[in-house]
Amino acid sequence: MTGWRRGLVVAAGLAVGMAAMLPLRLVLDNSGVAARAVNGSIWHGQVAEAQFHGVALGDMNASLAALPLMTGELRLKFAGDAIRGELMQRRGGGGIAGVAGWLMPAPIAGVPIGRVDMDGVSIAFDAAGCQTATGRISINPGGLLAGIGPLQGVPRCIGPQVQLRLLSRGGAGSIALLFGRDGHYHATITVADTAVGDQQALLAAGFQPTRRGLGLIVEGRL
Repeated sequence: MTGWRRGLVVAAGLAVGMAAMLPLRLVLDNSGVAARAVNGSIWHGQVAEAQFHGVALGDMNASLAALPLMTGELRLKFAGDAIRGELMQRRGGGGIAGVAGWLMPAPIAGVPIGRVDMDGVSIAFDAAGCQTATGRISINPGGLLAGIGPLQGVPRCIGPQVQLRLLSRGGAGSIALLFGRDGHYHATITVADTAVGDQQALLAAGFQPTRRGLGLIVEGRL
C-alpha cells in the first residue's frame, strides 16, 4: 500500500472513530427532542425524561442509524417503556417512522386527551408537503368529550397536508384533524349523540348546532 493510500485509510479511520464518540446531545439539539439529561454517544445513548415538542416520552434509549446517513438522512431510533420508533430528518423535511406505543399528550384542538395509542405510525413531510402518512391512531378524549368513548382513525396525505379522521365506534362523535408541515392544524369536532354529554356545557364551550349534532371548529399549532 502506497503512503498516500495508507494515510487516506488512517484518516478515514480517525473520522469514523471521532464520529462514534460524538455526544448524542448534538443530534437531539436539532431534532425537536428536549430532555432533563442526555448521556452516551450518537450510536448508543440514554435520554432521561424526554419530550418531543412538549409531549412527554419518558426515559428511553436512542441511537443513530448509520446507513441512512449515506443518503443525507438522519434517523434517530428511540425505545422506551411505553413507546418506540424513529425520528427522521432530511433536507427539506422529516417526520416519524414506525412509531408504536402510547403517550399522554397535551390537549389536542383544546380537547383534553387521556391517552394516545399508535400502531406503526409513519408521517413524513418533504419540501412539497405530506410525503407519507400510514398507521393507526386511537385516542381517549377527556373533559366534555369523555362520553363519546375512544376514537380511532388512520392518517393519510391529502395534498400537502395530513388528514386524521378519528371516529368513535358507536358513532357518538368524531374529530377531523388536518395539519401541515409547519404544525398548523384545523380541527372539526363533532358530538353526534348529545345525550353522552352535557349539551348546555358543550354550547357554553362554543359548540354550535349542526345537522350532525353539535360541532366546533378549532385552529392552532401542534
